[in-house]
Amino acid sequence: MQQEVLQYLDYLKYEKRLSINTLKAYQRDLLDFQEFLENNYLSVLGKVNTKQIRRFVLDGISNGWEPKTTNRKISSIKGMFSFLAEREVIANNPASAVQSVKVPHRLPSYVQESELDIVMPSLEGYNDWAEFQEALIFVLLYETGMRRAELIALTYDRLDQRALTLRVLGKRKKERIIPIRKEVMEACISLKALRKQDKIDSSHVFTLKNGKALYPKKVYTSVNRVLNTISSTERKSPHVLRHSIATHLLNRGVDIQTIQSLLGHASLASTQIYAHQSIEHLKSSHKAAHPRS
Repeated sequence: MQQEVLQYLDYLKYEKRLSINTLKAYQRDLLDFQEFLENNYLSVLGKVNTKQIRRFVLDGISNGWEPKTTNRKISSIKGMFSFLAEREVIANNPASAVQSVKVPHRLPSYVQESELDIVMPSLEGYNDWAEFQEALIFVLLYETGMRRAELIALTYDRLDQRALTLRVLGKRKKERIIPIRKEVMEACISLKALRKQDKIDSSHVFTLKNGKALYPKKVYTSVNRVLNTISSTERKSPHVLRHSIATHLLNRGVDIQTIQSLLGHASLASTQIYAHQSIEHLKSSHKAAHPRS
């Protein structure tokens, strides 16, 4: 069984070229499933049936799995069995009849524009490169809507100073171009010069004190510290800034296809959730301003 799991993970890594985080999630899901089967004295994937897969799912739900977690695990299992069936490692796919569970609709958290007006860091007057970098991280995450992993991977060769754009490498190695303001571009260049005063030279725009690229927790802590001072939103992560710029742009009349392009969503369906957010904004504005309210 372990050999089949490893074959599938290699396929996802080298042929589908999934991200490291996605691969880790698939690996955890399949190891959980493998442990469940072994605990029930099943060691051959070809003998697993639909009922046993459903039992694994029901056990997980009873142990507190959220709907999104449950569906990801079902997807991992279905993908593996489909892979094995296509290569005739197993005779049929017992997971094909397993249905996903319904996920409650929840609008993404975002920060109000009025709150950001208060907290948005200035990009001027810094002598300490670490403080300057923290301010620039916040501004760039919000203004570009880029993902945390995209910001961490951003290097200076991806900045076009003349065109005032930057190139980010998104999910599945898909590249997109994002416009930025002149002041933000100049801040990126100034940050590199300020770091050089401390003899730190790196191709990455954002670095640790040793010149290596940032790690995810460092970015989270930086953004969380700023948002904790003002924001009423429960979630205070880098991803909230991504949700915020998408919502603010839509509220200001930017078309949803443009926002899809900015965020790097493969499907328009992923972006359409912000349309619901915009409708809620319209409802509250209408209620507040309507003469008969």
